[in-house]
Amino acid sequence: MQDHLTNPEWVAAFAHHWHLPVTSPPDALAMAALRALRALLRQMFEAAATGQPVTDAQLEELNAFLALAPMMRQVQRSGPRVRLQTILLQEGWIAVAAQIAASWVEVLESILPTRLKVCANPDCHWVFIDQSHNLSRCWCRQWACGNLMKVRQFRARARGKPDR
Repeated sequence: MQDHLTNPEWVAAFAHHWHLPVTSPPDALAMAALRALRALLRQMFEAAATGQPVTDAQLEELNAFLALAPMMRQVQRSGPRVRLQTILLQEGWIAVAAQIAASWVEVLESILPTRLKVCANPDCHWVFIDQSHNLSRCWCRQWACGNLMKVRQFRARARGKPDR
């Protein structure tokens, strides 16, 4: 399995796509933090996807990531309304790790565990949120893993049929 964190081009594209407050690649400390966070989130996601509860130890570890970046809350006007804005008091990859941890907590708060799934392609390992009506989605991306797995299944069935 390829580790995208080791690919500087991928990391730069990821940071740009998500408008992350970073200007350089992660240093060794930030890379270690990102890898540890990724492992924790994967463990929590897979547990949630199989109906297992989040453990207290996982919550403590997640809280440690949330504590990495101090923040401030501020009320701002948005047209005729007001909204609460969270402002990070630190930038860089450590702050990004804290943002990712906070994002995961929002997923846990708002998504039913039955919607959390791991791609059915044994070579993929991506995780996704099943937003289908009947929770029938099996693959991370229909056009990639879905098509690949359907072709594999078709070919396996074709090989199993006797020649005429």
